[in-house]
Amino acid sequence: IYYTLDGSDPRLPGGAISTKAKLYQGPITITDNTRIQARTCQGVNWSGPATAIYAIDDGLRITELMYHPANPPQPSPYIDEDFEFIELRNLGDKPINLNGDQFTNGIEFTFPDLPLAPGQRAVLAKNPDAFRSRYGSSITVVGPYAGNLENAGETLRLQGAIGQIIQEFQYNNWYPITDGQGFSLVALDPMAGNTVLSTNEGWRPSSMPGGAPGDDDPGLPDDALVINEIQTRSADA
Repeated sequence: IYYTLDGSDPRLPGGAISTKAKLYQGPITITDNTRIQARTCQGVNWSGPATAIYAIDDGLRITELMYHPANPPQPSPYIDEDFEFIELRNLGDKPINLNGDQFTNGIEFTFPDLPLAPGQRAVLAKNPDAFRSRYGSSITVVGPYAGNLENAGETLRLQGAIGQIIQEFQYNNWYPITDGQGFSLVALDPMAGNTVLSTNEGWRPSSMPGGAPGDDDPGLPDDALVINEIQTRSADA
């Protein structure tokens, strides 16, 4: 059995053994995200390839979503969707690099070389110039991304550089004030599983219009009373 630890084929075109291939001789210790490809070889005959991904949770999580921003004051060179953003944070205890990580569903974006220290945040913006015009330039911002965050909700998928799923969940417009009124969705527990994050129990509205990209959202006091919807006139009987 010959295998590689970088996902390449241990068999070269023509049948030779790749210089990257190793002969399997016993258990392999994995200490990082790894894509293994293996084949058996008997003489000149090779089996088909077998691939496996071994992923280590490094603590990268989505912590805030601005999926339907408020319209900007006019006149403005921007429209509401230009102010969309996704905040990510390194919730692990070691530095990580987002290089090669991708959003592959909902929006499309591949991260460049972007190191994050433990606790550090980065913001993926639909339009970085629009974002900076509203939030300033002190926040680490990358973008733009392809597509838009669906106002009615959709599934987001964040994959690692070797194809492992980091997060995949479906957000929705559970709260009226996050649906075009200027408030973002903030994850209550970013480390919660995808099942929790696909329900309103995994999120709350930001405590102030615009959200708090690049910073902690202070949340609301436990005893706060919030009115988030008013019906000013009932339908005629």
